[in-house]
Amino acid sequence: MHAHQSVHAALETEMREQLGISASHFDVLRALLGAPGGQLRMVDIADQMCISRSGVTQSVDRLENLGLVTRTTRRGDRRLVLAEITAEGRALVPAGHQIIEAVAARFITGTLTEQQAAALASSLATVAAAAGQPDPVA
Repeated sequence: MHAHQSVHAALETEMREQLGISASHFDVLRALLGAPGGQLRMVDIADQMCISRSGVTQSVDRLENLGLVTRTTRRGDRRLVLAEITAEGRALVPAGHQIIEAVAARFITGTLTEQQAAALASSLATVAAAAGQPDPVA
């Protein structure tokens, strides 16, 4: 847990300093970018990120205020609210990926041998699978 907290704190600092958003807000943008049409229901974002619906609402509020996300409704069911990534949000994602890669290089690939990194990746995939999470690389 300490290792996770240390790496996450570094990632959080870099995201806030360079992009002006938190790492969890960036996760929302990534989820939307990977969705058909760049849209997801709020409940689907919550499920993907393993956070509460109120947490998603707060994240989407912040991203909407920054012009990175909009809210839309589907014709025929105005109760169904979708979050949709904007062009500005799409433009931010590559920079976020570069930040993730830099933090990973500083703490993981830059400190572990190739064999240690492979063992870590395998171990984390096993833990994720046991928790019911699909392998994001597969």
